[in-house]
Amino acid sequence: MKAKGQFDVHFHPHHVGAGVSEWKKEDEKLPDGVEPYYLRANTGPHYLLGGVISRPFMTTKQTGGKFAISSIETSSKYTKSIFSSPLVFEKVSHCFCVNEGTVELKLGDGSSELVIPGESAFVPAGVSFSLTFKTKLVNLWSFASGPGIEDVIERSGQPYDSIVIPHQAPEIDEKKVEEVLAKLKVIRSDSK
Repeated sequence: MKAKGQFDVHFHPHHVGAGVSEWKKEDEKLPDGVEPYYLRANTGPHYLLGGVISRPFMTTKQTGGKFAISSIETSSKYTKSIFSSPLVFEKVSHCFCVNEGTVELKLGDGSSELVIPGESAFVPAGVSFSLTFKTKLVNLWSFASGPGIEDVIERSGQPYDSIVIPHQAPEIDEKKVEEVLAKLKVIRSDSK
């Protein structure tokens, strides 16, 4: 009750909270436009590209093109990832927040850093970067200021029903990846 005198707090000692309700199918999908929604944990769309899973919390469809947030999961056991070679997102910045595992982030200027759980790395638009997944399980959140790596995974990959990474990574359709990168104006580059 100490807060009562210091802050604009109004206690309701007889407040009755909302009752428990059943989950609805609407709680498991993203809307097609900008509108309020609730997304139940570990539900919603999942996309797989090679051995990399994207579970978007919101895409540019839900934010009017402004930003996207996705959970990215993969493993070092998959030797090939399109993110292993440098990419330049000309107009999209990324922030990677590592929750589990270790990611090596290499920038176009030749510098590299290991990003571990609890750490974040920011890559401004127009800067070349690559991601190498260094541990058996990697989980990171990707925050992008537009269509970013989550969009590359969604458009180049395929819908994925499981909540765990696959035992074997499916083949990557390189032609489709190149088409998507061109459409998103993402450049594969060794330096920028």
